[in-house]
Amino acid sequence: MTRRCWVLAAALAVTACGETPRDVGENVDPGELYYVPSIIASARKLVDDVQEKSGPTYRRDAHAKAHGCVTATFTVRDDLPEALRTGVFVPGREYKAWIRFSNGNAALQPDDTKDARGMAIKLMGVEGEKLLPSPPGASPLETQDFLMINHPVFFNRNVAEYEGFIRYQADGSQFGYFFRDANPLDWQIRELVIGSQLLGRISSPLQTQYHSMTAYALGVDADSDVSPPPYRDAMKYSARSCTRKLPGKVDRSDPDYLRRALAEHLDREEACFEFLVQVQDPEKNMPIEDPTVKWKTSDAPFLSVASIRIPLQEFDTPERNRFCEDLSFTPWHGHVDHRPLGGLNRIRKAVYEEIAVYRHARNQRPFTEPRGWCLQLDGTDCTDAAERAVVQ
Repeated sequence: MTRRCWVLAAALAVTACGETPRDVGENVDPGELYYVPSIIASARKLVDDVQEKSGPTYRRDAHAKAHGCVTATFTVRDDLPEALRTGVFVPGREYKAWIRFSNGNAALQPDDTKDARGMAIKLMGVEGEKLLPSPPGASPLETQDFLMINHPVFFNRNVAEYEGFIRYQADGSQFGYFFRDANPLDWQIRELVIGSQLLGRISSPLQTQYHSMTAYALGVDADSDVSPPPYRDAMKYSARSCTRKLPGKVDRSDPDYLRRALAEHLDREEACFEFLVQVQDPEKNMPIEDPTVKWKTSDAPFLSVASIRIPLQEFDTPERNRFCEDLSFTPWHGHVDHRPLGGLNRIRKAVYEEIAVYRHARNQRPFTEPRGWCLQLDGTDCTDAAERAVVQ
């Protein structure tokens, strides 16, 4: 499809001019690794810039502002269909979890600013082979992370586009990536349209739907000699709110109103989400390497695999907030059956780890995974008493 065609398509709010080529498998581009150093350098610059403006803490290069980290339980359905029974999706299995809600931007901006919103889930006590090796001398990794944003698609197709975008952002140019020169045929109009759709306002982190945007494996061929082993199916996942909206007005003049909304709700009533997966149909236009293409529910519906329960709790304390900053999330924390797929996911392995190591070193904070609901990150199991002190 020509650049002129994309310009016209975006202007008319449609997605294609004619047939879209269908390429639904994982196709590794060896050249994408060459973009990793530049992406890491840009991400570190974003971390440093936020620290200089908002210090003293070195925060994430994206999703820097947390609305809170809450305890939760993630319970897999007893009647889960056989085709979905893989990895963490064990019928009837209940996992302890941490959930971090956040804004999407690197800046600590007021919540009424249009932005993407994030939901990161960390399951604990996960058995089976993991994607990442345990650090030397540390306890085996037992976590599975699910990272989501409240929009179904991303606005960069591939690693090269993402490298350009984050480089412009690190240089302080919010729109430079989309309008790189004076020729309108070179403008990234389709990407700008998708990016603008991603930004918005919400009333509460508990009352929206979050999406993985990128694809993941749903089972792998464990007997294969190939590394990494071929995946059996591909999926995208989503968390859909089933939380009752409480009466009352939202005070958007409060720069942290989303934190207030979260705290006030969990002081009065539990919250819940339904965890869903959408299994790829290779005969449909459901690509893995292009996360700008929405997988249509008419081609493959979302299927319920688990329920998420967030109990009453007080999370807005100095101790919990410090713990929340120390947590790290990456789609590569997880079971081999849920291997991240696609170019953007592949580079996240190196980029996320590098930025997590960098900010933890700068903050002189521990860098390991939790093993329960207590506020410690030394890799040891939580005691019952320590967990009760957090969840009660």
